[in-house]
Amino acid sequence: MSGNKRINEKGFLLFEAILSWVLITTCLMIYLPLLVNLLTTLHSAKNELEMARIGYEQIQKSVETEVVDNEWETNGKIYTISEKVVNGRKGIWVYEEGKVWNLQMESLDLLSSRP
Repeated sequence: MSGNKRINEKGFLLFEAILSWVLITTCLMIYLPLLVNLLTTLHSAKNELEMARIGYEQIQKSVETEVVDNEWETNGKIYTISEKVVNGRKGIWVYEEGKVWNLQMESLDLLSSRP
């Protein structure tokens, strides 16, 4: 027997290609659902922040006794705004595609003294 044995490497290249394809596919199968979930959460949080900003601006208008807007358009979305009074408390409701964001405010009388 001689020390120069040839190793059979005919299927080795095919095995490497299949293994790398499986690894890349597995990584994508893990990464893509995480990315979609992250983008959905980001979109929801962005929308909620926009509704809170609109509500805050409308509360400022209400406190200054200005007229509250009925509609607000931002980034191609139309938000409906209404001012309501529940149990003596004024509030601003912002509606967008079935979602509601309500902000209630109390009118504080700082100049009067109560025992």
